[in-house]
Amino acid sequence: MRDQLEALQELAKIDRGFRQFDAELEELRGRLEELRADVGRIRELLDREKGQLDEVERMRGQAVVEADELGERITRSTGRANVARNTRERDAATREVEVLRKEREERSQRAGDLEKGVGDVRSSIARHEDDFKKLADALEQEEKHVATRTTEIEAQRAEIERARAEVTKKIRADVLRKYEGVRSRRGTAVADAVDGVCRGCHVSLPPQFYAKLNAASDVMQCPSCLRILLPRPAGAGAVTP
Repeated sequence: MRDQLEALQELAKIDRGFRQFDAELEELRGRLEELRADVGRIRELLDREKGQLDEVERMRGQAVVEADELGERITRSTGRANVARNTRERDAATREVEVLRKEREERSQRAGDLEKGVGDVRSSIARHEDDFKKLADALEQEEKHVATRTTEIEAQRAEIERARAEVTKKIRADVLRKYEGVRSRRGTAVADAVDGVCRGCHVSLPPQFYAKLNAASDVMQCPSCLRILLPRPAGAGAVTP
């Protein structure tokens, strides 16, 4: 029976390697998705800022046109004041000129404020375009790294799969069924039993059960977590996952 336990330990070690591969791939893909999300957020921000720039430039252009139109009206009103036939007509034209000049100053001031806004948005776009380029470059490099590492892991997995197939040949069919059944539910199917405790679930084992386990006369499962137990000497550290 010890040969079965040894083979189970070897099988558990191989399966632990598979889990490590899976964890590494999950971490790699997680970082990749985070980078893609960051690139997407910067792209959306740039799209909003470019839309904002178009709107501010449109408003600035409109303010400039309105100021020019008011300038033309001022010229016409000034001309009327100069050729007024009486004081009433001249005063009316002069008041109109004053009102138009005030409106033109307001439009010119607004155009100036909007011009500053255009500059601010353009500066922000330039900064975010630089951020976007850096993130896009980082994403490209990470995609290459993930693709390379995934290929490496797949090759290593194929090699380990072959080794696993050889190990499973050493294990009785009924024992292997137990192992695979527990592994599918628990993730790990084997646990060390040290000092009367299952190291898989940390539950104390009954004394008679533990004594029989140490005799290694049969493949035994933890009454609590159902993992197949490997007896270890008192004081020994855990070996299996």
